[in-house]
Amino acid sequence: MRPKFVFITALFFVLFQMVAPQTATAANDVYTIDRYEVTLDEQNSARARQEAVEKATREGFAQLLRSLASQNASSKIPEILANTNYNQVLEQYDLLEESTIPQYRAAFKLEFNRAYIRNLLKQYSVAFTEVGAGTVLLLPLLELQMSSLLWEETNPWRVKLEEAAKKSNLVRFVLPLGDPQEMMMLTPEMVAFGASDMIQEVAKRYDAPVAVVARFKMGMLDGQREALLDLTWHGENVEPQYLQLPLKSDEGLDAAMTQVAEEAIKALEEAWRKLYVVELDKPGRLLVHYKVGDLQALEGLRKKLSGVAIVNDVLLRAVSKEQSVFQVNYYGTPEKLQTLAAEQQVSLLNWGTHWVVDLGSVEANTTAYGPKPESPSFFKAPQQQIEEEHVGYDY
Repeated sequence: MRPKFVFITALFFVLFQMVAPQTATAANDVYTIDRYEVTLDEQNSARARQEAVEKATREGFAQLLRSLASQNASSKIPEILANTNYNQVLEQYDLLEESTIPQYRAAFKLEFNRAYIRNLLKQYSVAFTEVGAGTVLLLPLLELQMSSLLWEETNPWRVKLEEAAKKSNLVRFVLPLGDPQEMMMLTPEMVAFGASDMIQEVAKRYDAPVAVVARFKMGMLDGQREALLDLTWHGENVEPQYLQLPLKSDEGLDAAMTQVAEEAIKALEEAWRKLYVVELDKPGRLLVHYKVGDLQALEGLRKKLSGVAIVNDVLLRAVSKEQSVFQVNYYGTPEKLQTLAAEQQVSLLNWGTHWVVDLGSVEANTTAYGPKPESPSFFKAPQQQIEEEHVGYDY
């Protein structure tokens, strides 16, 4: 029996590759440092520029590595840095600014080699995340003896969180403006109670899919003062995080808030990593069916799928007048792929016996892909689907 799809000719593959740029996708953004500044005492501008590029590459990669890798891999970072080929780790750089008086100063945009870094991390068995710049709304709830502060500009806990958040290389933390509408929507009492629906409504105003209530208060333990912090996530299934910091007798509240805020940001970044960690030891592969529009639509889908952080590569395997089939090689689980693909505006559905790109309605999907079996018994494990869908395909 002949396969349902007509296979692409060699010429079509050539044409597709010609129009398919292989450069940066959304996933590569995390491998780019938009601005890295270097200062040197060297006066010779030509020699100084080369030295500055080398210094920016070394230090920039160390910064990038710390933002990608989980905290429990920190002990491996010195060894990785010592065995990095710096001629390969940097793909390209752009000189943004340069001056020579009174010292040599330069600012660079650094674009690092995703494939090389992935292989390096795999070699050292380091779990990491490529999902950077996610927006998380921080709600700075400060509980005092007689009152609670949330929206007030005088809230010192807000100031400390904002200062610590600016140092984050992985997650884009934002704090609310606290306009009259927000203050009416959400009171400190509602935040403390955990009014998740309303908290997420406020988060939507900042295009943040996730909000975290950072609840700071003082306590006593065995006669010693301590700073207490609860971090509660809304919009993601993350267990609440708790921090306790005993205070020295000569340590004031301001110093305690500074330290707790920095620890809070680290804890939130690590929780974010665990949500989106790339597990290189768990490779997967899906065949994804898509109703063909035109060559531009196919390339648009390929670019979006390639931009998913856990995707290794995307191959166009077959095409006909009605459908195309992409092979998506990725790391992790199908569920994680499905979730992250949605963030790239690609909705993947398990359609009976295979995976498809959602066309927006049951009627449209049924027309394109055939009726979806109603019984759960028709659904099969992703690996079984893959093996069955490979039957008849001559790669």
